[in-house]
Parts: sequence; structure tokens; C-alpha cells
Amino acid sequence: MTVILREHIPGGELAILDNPGPAEGPVPGITQEDLVSASRFTNPRRRGDHLWARAALRSIIPDARITYGTDGAPILERGAGYGHAGFSHCRGAAAAIVSQHPCAVDIENLGCDFSRASSKFVSQAERGLPGAGDPLFIPTLWCTKEALYKYARIPGLDFLRDLKVTAADLSPLVSGGRGELTATIRGIGPIAVTVGASGVFILIYLSVQVSGRKKVE
Repeated sequence: MTVILREHIPGGELAILDNPGPAEGPVPGITQEDLVSASRFTNPRRRGDHLWARAALRSIIPDARITYGTDGAPILERGAGYGHAGFSHCRGAAAAIVSQHPCAVDIENLGCDFSRASSKFVSQAERGLPGAGDPLFIPTLWCTKEALYKYARIPGLDFLRDLKVTAADLSPLVSGGRGELTATIRGIGPIAVTVGASGVFILIYLSVQVSGRKKVE
């Protein structure tokens, strides 16, 4: 098991592991609970993605118990002080986030061509944001809206109309730092989103205290 990234974030922790694909042998740290959870996937690739994302969580909290809320959000029991979790995976990596607040994470491989579908998730207003010419801008917006969708847990959200990025600063990525974005979900915000780039991966995460959000005029 190769740890690509492990770090503390405000109110929580984040881990990214190498994801070698279908789990043909034992996955380090995996529990019987995880194996039962993964058994519902008949596709070996999806089953492997699920297990490696769980392994990322186990690298933070080995004995956490995972349940799910009525909206499908992962909830931690025995979570070492953290009550919320989120998972993501892509070709080559699996990620998990734990937090004291509702949270979400999304990771994508930069080898994907996000521009082909950009008309479905990048608005004209977003194309006019400072930094929109950055090669990482389109992948970052896709990743951001995936994370916002997971965080919101509202069926039927439209990536163009309902999930909007109103500001973006990706300049710190050049020196290995973290970029920052500001977003809204159906006009509710502002929501702070963090972006990082690690090798061939783009990473987005957010951990937000629900109270205090308001409609943005």
C-alpha cells in the first residue's frame, strides 16, 4: 500500500492511496465490514475502487465504523472525534476525508479529457473568471462540482444551473501549494473549496459547518 498524501486539514484529515485496480489479494487495513460492503459490486474494478477508498479511510482511523444517513452520506461511528467522511477514487488513486463537519472529496486523473464535456458543467460566467486560461482550470471545475454534488446530497442538482464557482485562485498550485475556490449550491454560500495537484492527480475537498450559510444575492 503506497500512501500518496496524508495531511491534516481544518477540522479533519485527508488521505490518498495508490489504487492498483481490482483487488486480487488482501487490501491492507480492510475489515470484514468493508468486505461485506464491497460484495454488492459485481464488477471487479468497482469492487477494488471501493476497497481502496476504504483502505484510505483505515489509514486515518483503523477501527472506524461506517454507517450511512438517510441521504446516503457516510457517517462515522468510533470516528476518533470525527463524525463525517467522504470517499473518491479514480484511475491510480483512492481518497478519503474525515471531518467534524459535513465534507466531501473528489480526485481525478489529469489524463482524462475534461474539455470535451465542459459545456455541460462550465458556465459562461465561470469561463470569465481570472485564471480560466490555466490548463488546470477545467479539470478543477469538474472536480469541484463533483465534490459539491457529493456534499449537497440533493438529487437532481444541475452542474451548470445549481453548482456555481464564483471565484478561483489556482496560482499556489505552481509551487505545490493549495488553491482556493468559492462556490454556491443553488445560491447558498459562500462555500470555500480547496484544490491541490499531486503528480497526475487533481484533488478537491471541502469541510463546511452547515450553519451560517445564506442565500447569495
